Amino acid sequence: MISQTRRAQATRLVVLGALSLCDRTAHAGGGAATDAYDDIDDDAVVVHGLADAYFEGAFNKPSFGMNQLRAFDAQTGVPALGMLRATLAHKPRTFGFRLDAGLGAVADGYLRFDPAAATHPGLSRGLSYVEQAFVTVIVPVGRGLEVDAGKFETPVGLEDNEALDNWNYSRSLLYLLAEPSYHAGLRLTYPVTSTLSASTFWVNGWDANVLGGNGMRAFAAAVSWRPVASLEVVADYMGGPERAPTRLSAPTLSFRNELDAYARCRVTDRVTVASTVDYGRDAASGGVSWWGIGAYARVQVVPWLAGSLRGEHYDDSDGFTSGAKQRLEEVTATVELRGEVHATKWVGRLEYRRDQSDEPSFAVGMAGRGTHQDTLGVSLLAAF
Repeated sequence: MISQTRRAQATRLVVLGALSLCDRTAHAGGGAATDAYDDIDDDAVVVHGLADAYFEGAFNKPSFGMNQLRAFDAQTGVPALGMLRATLAHKPRTFGFRLDAGLGAVADGYLRFDPAAATHPGLSRGLSYVEQAFVTVIVPVGRGLEVDAGKFETPVGLEDNEALDNWNYSRSLLYLLAEPSYHAGLRLTYPVTSTLSASTFWVNGWDANVLGGNGMRAFAAAVSWRPVASLEVVADYMGGPERAPTRLSAPTLSFRNELDAYARCRVTDRVTVASTVDYGRDAASGGVSWWGIGAYARVQVVPWLAGSLRGEHYDDSDGFTSGAKQRLEEVTATVELRGEVHATKWVGRLEYRRDQSDEPSFAVGMAGRGTHQDTLGVSLLAAF
């Protein structure tokens, strides 16, 4: 008969294995881009796929079938495709590459964020299907300097562009309003020590591809510190001339500073917590600013069942990022089922979310406006 001690050790290993499975992904956020190939094996060329679908109901019942202040899960009342993506990659020893291409709500969001969408709609539509496309060279200097050139996900923010790698299905207000999603340009990453990594970025602005950016006049720096396996601390800065997020087609650019930091900690084998903060300031209109803070908790009940809670406060008192002078709060509760069948990872989520503002920012019924928005949704994701 197995002793209680050995049974507890076995349970601990199973839970840790489940957590490591969840973490073995290439995150959009995370400061220094040391995880750009974490989900890629050492084979010559690797092919992966992701399917993401959701159905969401809105208690406000907006007549036009769209939720407000959502990044990619805006549709309500009908089944929707979040993302259907294919990945082709080669993990670098000296040279490597990665291509993530797909369609769905994420690609539609990329098109909506692109400042060139109004002036070059065809090019923007085509490039919106490309989530990432970059080549990598490892320069043999010290511990190895990684140089990436192309289009890649932003170092700013805790949450990933893809829902699979997040604890909740919907993206946060901070993700949507306070942070960019991707960049085109150069990224240099260096592991300073075994616990500290740093990256520098020279890019074409926020959410810009080839055209409509700022002429490669944006710079960023990111630092990731992992003193122990259970704790990660990240800080990053981005600065450069940008267009107002509510007037992306306008020719006027003003200098923008963005500061972001987060910490993620595994408190026990079952409980992980995180917190994040963003502050931005733009020289537009004589100077505007925004800030927000978010807190997260995830409980791994058993290897196939987890629950997550997110809460955040976002201050857009100048109305620069959301289009209205307002303060927003949001709470999201998510129940997740996870398994693997024949090398395909399956994730199902049930999620309730409430957004609230001190202004009537949310559609209600045929023509009403209210100060809150409640949604309930289910999603199914498969990665292979």
